[in-house]
Amino acid sequence: MTETDDPTAVAGALQDGDVVELIAPSVPDHDDPSREQALTELDGAVAAALEDLGGCEAADLPRTLLVSVAATDPEHPEEVERTGAVASRTVGLQVAMDTALPGQALTSGATKQTGVVMITDVVATVLSSHDASADGLIPGQPFRGTDSDDAQRLAWDRSEAARLVDAATVPALGSWLALGVIGLVIVLVPALARRRRLAAVGRALAAVAPLALPVGLCASLVPWWRSDSPTLALAGVVWGGCAALSVLVLAGPWRRDRFGPVGVSAALVAGIILAESAFGSRLQLSSPLGARPISGGRFYGLSNHLFGMVLAAAMMALLCLFTAVRTPRARVLWTVGVGLAVAAVCVAPSMGADFGSGLATVPAFGLLALLVSGIRSRVWHVLALGVGGAAAVLSVSFLDWSRARPRTARTWGASSTSRSAASRSP
Repeated sequence: MTETDDPTAVAGALQDGDVVELIAPSVPDHDDPSREQALTELDGAVAAALEDLGGCEAADLPRTLLVSVAATDPEHPEEVERTGAVASRTVGLQVAMDTALPGQALTSGATKQTGVVMITDVVATVLSSHDASADGLIPGQPFRGTDSDDAQRLAWDRSEAARLVDAATVPALGSWLALGVIGLVIVLVPALARRRRLAAVGRALAAVAPLALPVGLCASLVPWWRSDSPTLALAGVVWGGCAALSVLVLAGPWRRDRFGPVGVSAALVAGIILAESAFGSRLQLSSPLGARPISGGRFYGLSNHLFGMVLAAAMMALLCLFTAVRTPRARVLWTVGVGLAVAAVCVAPSMGADFGSGLATVPAFGLLALLVSGIRSRVWHVLALGVGGAAAVLSVSFLDWSRARPRTARTWGASSTSRSAASRSP
């Protein structure tokens, strides 16, 4: 492999059959006055290298990867986090282009998201283009192309949503969650709770407040980031979605039961989050509470905070249901059924892909089933449930490893500065 910062040296190195890495000029932050000049130099360096190879339209243009990366940690990480004796900086992939997949949106098995790849996929892509494999196990998987009506627009949407979502999340979600705070104040303050109609309003507000969580997770269903006022647009999406779900929570026949609206609201929270993961996690990317395409560690499935929401909401829904379901047998059946559904989605590699959740799901629902069955819990029950959770996790992990083993030897990861790589396949 040849590494160079001279665009004119790329063509000669390719003639020798090397993989060539061209280190292009770096670009400073947006507020740096020299940014425009740096962008011009970057464009010129890449253009000079491509022109030397015959241009982008050349039939014999070697496979070329253009990869731009940047540090994603704070400039002074020691001020905001503790990562050990030395605070290390990480890099995130900003832009990736591949001339072998023109007009297509990039994806990989590591992200399972259209228009998103990881920096650890770059080396795997170079290896696969030469039908080579690493000596050991490496993370990352080769780039793949997927059809897209406008791949550049998709990449812009991903980047723009990721840039704007953090600042817009607190106002958008907080404005709806504030209704729940008002409801709790009404319900918990005796002078207010004694007023029947006001107390009913307080209970309704508290019941619908958690709906902001699943609606926020799926907010990218509407392209709010294209608005001139993205924060207001995201707040509008959250309020609109929550209002629609609130009608279902408050207008159904269960509204006559004191715990009905709360139970339905909890069921919607758990159900929507599980369904979003079960169908490929297509909506959570760059949404509040979802994954980040540039700095994220995972791009599909259930992260820890999402699993916590699912577990808490599922338990709340069952407890509310038990105010209407009286027999121990029915309660046990409901608990086991809901527990199996939650565990299946959370642990399944193609859905939640959160193997560790089994360590909490099996004991939690198992203990609840024991409690509602009337059987007195003993120490060995708790130990058996813990062992059962561990066994379930290990079994699924082994099956997934066995299924994926043939391709894991072709993957690895790399971190780099802004650069492009070109290779000519033999």
